[in-house]
Amino acid sequence: MTHVSASPPLPAASAQAPASAQDRAAEAVASLWGAAPTDPLRQRLWRRHAEAARAGEGLALHICEPWWGDPRTPEVIEQLRALWLYSRVLDDAIDEGLPQHRALLLRAQPLLWGAAQALGGRGGGGGGIERALLELARESCEANDPLISDEPSAWGLKNALALAGPLCLSGDGAWLAPRRAALLGALWGVQAHDELQRAWGPTERAQARLQARVERARLDERLTQLLEGGWRALARRYVDGLAALEQRLLEEP
Repeated sequence: MTHVSASPPLPAASAQAPASAQDRAAEAVASLWGAAPTDPLRQRLWRRHAEAARAGEGLALHICEPWWGDPRTPEVIEQLRALWLYSRVLDDAIDEGLPQHRALLLRAQPLLWGAAQALGGRGGGGGGIERALLELARESCEANDPLISDEPSAWGLKNALALAGPLCLSGDGAWLAPRRAALLGALWGVQAHDELQRAWGPTERAQARLQARVERARLDERLTQLLEGGWRALARRYVDGLAALEQRLLEEP
């Protein structure tokens, strides 16, 4: 049986976050849709995209927390939000593949290319940042492959593109490398909340139980790294995601 362990006390997130840019999130959704749709199916898609933009805003804020006082941070957050929205459109096109999904995927291409240009342009020459961004994109795409995307061990890598924030703001892949595992653990906790919204079969439940034990064993070390690095909000989301998963495993046989 999985036991829900007491979570260590975490400090509250800093109050010095950049000003919210929800209006820009709305603008990104409007760039795909134009006027708000009126038929039920397209309204559902529109709401999903609005939710994705808000979720991208929150995750981008948290992954960039150590740089909240940096004047470059608002633009990086904006580009991460665009990537998050593009990922939602791409997922819908892959999973459902209706004509409106394919049409929206075409209209979303400027989000992808604009973000790629803006983030890649922070490399300052030499191509190191650009290559690292491509590697993050590759990892994220592989983890979202329908053949493995439901496996709990892949949940963190599904959001690997979020690491573009620390990568670009630190300007140094070598600086990010020793912190990568802790950040992926936190991203695993973020993704866990989404995965808990769907039904699981016996195999998925067994995999989730095993991964919960793995994450619990790693938790203290990774929380130390996150808190020392300044990722207080992500540390909290890691703890919350793991606790929510453990609670579901307690409730299901």
